[in-house]
Amino acid sequence: MKPADHSVDRLAAWLGREISAEAHHKLELFATWLVDEAAQLGGIGQSETNRVWDRHVLDSAVFAKDLAPESMLLDVGSGVGLPGVPIAILHPGPVTLLDRSERRTDALQRICAVLDLDVVVIHRDVAALADRFDRVTMRASLTLDEARRRAPQLCTAGGELWFGLGRGVAPLALAAWACGESPENLEETLISVPSGVLDSPAWLLRMTPT
Repeated sequence: MKPADHSVDRLAAWLGREISAEAHHKLELFATWLVDEAAQLGGIGQSETNRVWDRHVLDSAVFAKDLAPESMLLDVGSGVGLPGVPIAILHPGPVTLLDRSERRTDALQRICAVLDLDVVVIHRDVAALADRFDRVTMRASLTLDEARRRAPQLCTAGGELWFGLGRGVAPLALAAWACGESPENLEETLISVPSGVLDSPAWLLRMTPT
């Protein structure tokens, strides 16, 4: 499944990195798999299959912003690979995909093999994970409060947790964050993705344990 004209170019410009022809092709294969198989697993809604690029593939790839090549990355609650698989396609460093559902981790194993991605897929609850990572991503797997509690346990010294606050001009999670107070043990930075990159604004929260 091919993206809208120049959408990958706009993503590459915002990320500040080149997206190779091979990576572009793998993103297309992954988009097709999301429609053909992942939707049947309930990983994405059937109503979203006609906008899978902006709402899922590109929306996931923005989590690779400012990601150093050697960084060890963990995607918590990967489900059908969102955002972990698009990040792994773009990121040469080690990537771990974690999910509690055996059915979904089995599906992840299959699509990662098809895409020839060097990733580790783990069927486990995040509470049972002892390893630490340079970057941890969470798109829609935990609440903001849960992510804040997990960040110091999952991140290396100097590591970061990137949490998806949502899409739209003012998603509810963004409003909740703006009205709340950041924990004393976390430094939090809001990252906005403009609508020129995606089909609507997106908001990420970067948490750095202190």
